[in-house]
Amino acid sequence: MNPKNQISLIVILAVLLIIAVGYIVKTEVQERQMEEQLNVFQSGMQAGYQQAIVQLIQDSEDCQVVPVRIANISRSFVDTSCVRRS
Repeated sequence: MNPKNQISLIVILAVLLIIAVGYIVKTEVQERQMEEQLNVFQSGMQAGYQQAIVQLIQDSEDCQVVPVRIANISRSFVDTSCVRRS
């Protein structure tokens, strides 16, 4: 193999290596971004759940019946310590 062919082969292999490394880095960056977005989404969901429970507790503090509706299901909640007092 003559030196010109060797140089061409090295250049081609170097370009392929750069493309492969670029693809791997891009994939890793995208995966990390998706993980961060998922973590933010899950944290938001957790905060929403906590806020809903806090609101339910606050609404029931004065022995009030608290209606809760989810889709076509409806329930009424009351603090059990209020029921015991009655």
